[in-house]
Amino acid sequence: MWQDSYLMPLNRLHTRTIDRQGGTILQSSRTNPARVRVGDLPPHLESYGVGHAPSEHVDLTDEVLVNLTFLELDGLVVIGGDDTFCLAGTLASPP
Repeated sequence: MWQDSYLMPLNRLHTRTIDRQGGTILQSSRTNPARVRVGDLPPHLESYGVGHAPSEHVDLTDEVLVNLTFLELDGLVVIGGDDTFCLAGTLASPP
């Protein structure tokens, strides 16, 4: 699956020059999945916005949990600030 640029294993070959590149090499975003503006939803998640105004926010935490399960990850390294760590706590102990 990673050959199509969806997933890429992080090994020595893929990370040896990571320190020389600016920005986020992992292509992550600063978006808090628990508070995504409906107007910013990507097409494949537009169903979450049904019945909401474009300026309203929706919670995509369940979508994140589904993806983590699908990827069969053993762990998740979280780097960031208060908002990031708050979400990490939510992901670590889902309802």
